[in-house]
Amino acid sequence: MMTFFLYLQENYLVTDGIFKDENIIFDNITAEWKKFCQNTLLFELPVDEAVEVQASAGQK
Repeated sequence: MMTFFLYLQENYLVTDGIFKDENIIFDNITAEWKKFCQNTLLFELPVDEAVEVQASAGQK
């Protein structure tokens, strides 16, 4: 038995690798597809949050 992993990208493409513009398996992006991804797969776009970097004890 073979196992395959597919990736749902942030632009709703489906790929067989982690890169969103390579090895595209599915690219028929419709309103229905987006609704399926959101409602059935519970897919949410990642939220980029700002990261606050603090200086070390010896720095000002």
